[in-house]
Amino acid sequence: MKMKIHELVEKLGLYVDYNKSVCNPNDNLALYYLENNVLTNCTFESFFDCNYEDVNGVVDYELTIQNTQEYMEENA
Repeated sequence: MKMKIHELVEKLGLYVDYNKSVCNPNDNLALYYLENNVLTNCTFESFFDCNYEDVNGVVDYELTIQNTQEYMEENA
C-alpha cells in the first residue's frame, strides 16, 4: 500500500505550500525498513506525541510503521 505525500503531511499536522515545494501532493510515498540487510516494504501505522519532554524541553514524537505483508494479512 502506498501513501500519498499529502496524506503524510496531514497525519503529521503540517502545512506545505505545494506551489513552492518540489513535491506534488499526489505523489506516492514508499516506506521501507531495513532488517538483516533486507529492505522490506511497510505501511504507515501511526504518529503521535509521546507526552515526553527531554531535559532541553524537546518533545518526543513516535512514527510507527508496519510490515505491509502483515498489514494485508490482518486486514484481509
